[in-house]
Amino acid sequence: MLIGTSTTIMIGSANVKGVLSRATRANGRASRRQILDAAAEIAGERGYQGTSISAVSKRSGLPASSIYWHFADKEDLFVAVINDSYEQWREELGEPGANSVGDGNGDGGGNPFERLYASLGAFPDFVRFGLMITLEQTPDEERTARRRFLEIRQESLVRLRDALIGEYPKLHHAQADELAAMTLALMDGSFVAAVAGETAQTPKLLSSAIHTLALAMSSGNEHPSAKTQDDRRTPRVP
Repeated sequence: MLIGTSTTIMIGSANVKGVLSRATRANGRASRRQILDAAAEIAGERGYQGTSISAVSKRSGLPASSIYWHFADKEDLFVAVINDSYEQWREELGEPGANSVGDGNGDGGGNPFERLYASLGAFPDFVRFGLMITLEQTPDEERTARRRFLEIRQESLVRLRDALIGEYPKLHHAQADELAAMTLALMDGSFVAAVAGETAQTPKLLSSAIHTLALAMSSGNEHPSAKTQDDRRTPRVP
């Protein structure tokens, strides 16, 4: 009987530890989310330089020690905010051009990337903070978040290029690279316009512009210029 009681107590103790462990992990995830949300809100209001651990602590309702338990410093926190926003954006969006209904010639109703531009035009946190950090003059030791944002931009350029080639297969890679870079440049300008209180470019306008350029480039690749055709037909006279 004693052995059975002892075994029951040990099993019960293990179950309690398991429940406590799960509760601790859940609380850790919840507090981390509170911190990320608070940091994102404050950074949106004050920028990188105006965001402090004490301000995040006050906004989140958590002690500074809790913030430092999750993040080494403010820079580490900003990297986490950018990564968190970027991953959420990717999950919500899926693959650029995935919902296009094109026929392989870029004929996707005129706006195959409108959803992509709409999502970027909402300026998710990783876009807003990344641009702010890139434009702000920060010491070398505080540029980890900036470097991460620039890495994301490079990843985005590759994804955009691949999506453009998938939608417009007659594009040359160099042309797709140029269109991808133009897309990000247009979004950057739209962000500045929005911050300045001007009328930002609409996703439909951006998508239509890229679509028109992509079709024109594709057509040029498919049909040689008239001059080149004439040169081939007319033999050169010595």
